[in-house]
Formats: sequence, structure tokens, C-alpha cells
Amino acid sequence: MATHSFDIPHGPELDGEPQTRVTLKELNGQQYADCLEQSEKCVQVPVGVDAKGNVVTDFRLLPSPAKMGLLVLRTRIERIGDIPAPIPDSVWDKLSADDINTMLAESETFDDALSGVAQQGEP
Repeated sequence: MATHSFDIPHGPELDGEPQTRVTLKELNGQQYADCLEQSEKCVQVPVGVDAKGNVVTDFRLLPSPAKMGLLVLRTRIERIGDIPAPIPDSVWDKLSADDINTMLAESETFDDALSGVAQQGEP
């Protein structure tokens, strides 16, 4: 499986040392499918009006692209500095918005690179 390493601006501290080197890993199909499933939310949506003029609703599963991106990121992180995955919430609390945005951008770059490699292998 492919990996991608990069630095984040600040990083959480471990024993007084900022942990800024992040390593992402490629997800397998099951991990990706789990992220897709967890990114969905069941909501009640209007689907029409009945004969009396009342709104008729139904339940639909709606995906959240933002939640999907964060779930993929959290699953894909192999380590942050000397902190191995899974990254505990206490470490996520110490990450800055810049750190998280950098990781999200690098995760997208990693996806693009993986897609490019896959396309090169296609006939």
C-alpha cells in the first residue's frame, strides 16, 4: 500500500516536542466503504403534497462530503510524528485549524496521485 508523508504547520506536542511529520496510507476498499456509510445521515425530506395539500415526507440517506473527507483523513492517518494511529481525540484537540486544513489538502493530493497511478495502469 502506498504512503504519503508531509509536514503540518504546528502539530501536537509530545513530551514538549511538536509532532509535525504526518504519514498517510492508502485505504483498502472496506475502509473506504465504511467511511462512505458513516458519512451518511438519515433525514426527512419533502417528496410531494397529498390530496389535502399536506406535505408528504420520506426518509433519505444524504451523504456529507465534509464528513466524508474528515472520516477518510482520520482513517488514512498512519501516524503524526511519534504518535501512531488511531489518533486519539486528545491529540485531535491539540491540532490547529491550519494543521487539519493542511492534512485535508494533502489527503486530496494523495487521492489525485493514486488516481493518476491507477489510470496509467489502465489499457
